[in-house]
Amino acid sequence: MCETWCLANLLFYDSKLGMHFQNLIDAEQLEELQRQVTKDEINTLPLRRYEGRVEYVLSQEHADRAADVLEPQAVLGFDTETRPSFKKGRSYPPAILQLAGVNVVYLFRLKALRYPNRIWALLERPDVVKTGVAVRDDITGLGRIHPLDAQAFVDLGEVARHWGLKTSGLRTLAANLLRIRISKKAQCSNWSKVNLTRQQIDYAATDAWVSLQLHQAMKGLQLL
Repeated sequence: MCETWCLANLLFYDSKLGMHFQNLIDAEQLEELQRQVTKDEINTLPLRRYEGRVEYVLSQEHADRAADVLEPQAVLGFDTETRPSFKKGRSYPPAILQLAGVNVVYLFRLKALRYPNRIWALLERPDVVKTGVAVRDDITGLGRIHPLDAQAFVDLGEVARHWGLKTSGLRTLAANLLRIRISKKAQCSNWSKVNLTRQQIDYAATDAWVSLQLHQAMKGLQLL
């Protein structure tokens, strides 16, 4: 019996996360992607960060202008950042929502928005794909802020696992598919602060941008 990732004419669809898989990739190419990528190999790759336009959104009015730009786009890179907790049993809702479009990444300070709003509506639209890694956790966190009927979310880690790839995290997928290294140093910094550091802005924008680049790479490889 064929495994879920084998070379058959397979189509898989998850209506809640909006994931589609068309099994047309070349077997030899797939085998290369399925290999383990070591930390030593990742450390030899060029360090990249997003170098395009970034807008840090601190008002509902700014969020509405961002929505004007994002609503017509077909695919958006997606991520959230949350203040880390170092006490057992304590957790925080996401502080930052990142959406990457063509030529711009928006970082939304979630406490600055009114709910419901056009950005929330965008997350619920079935005709705009939102793509990232471990999106289930992000969606759950966003639901703690305001009810969210998430639609058309693609989890790139789930896509990778579907194909038998040993790389399913954002950093390892970037190394495997894009041949770049991204920094995770700011991951556990304090995202609840209004004034983000340059390192935090670069980190947050890069994660959403890389998600969009990975989505495009997977489409090109016919993994999506």
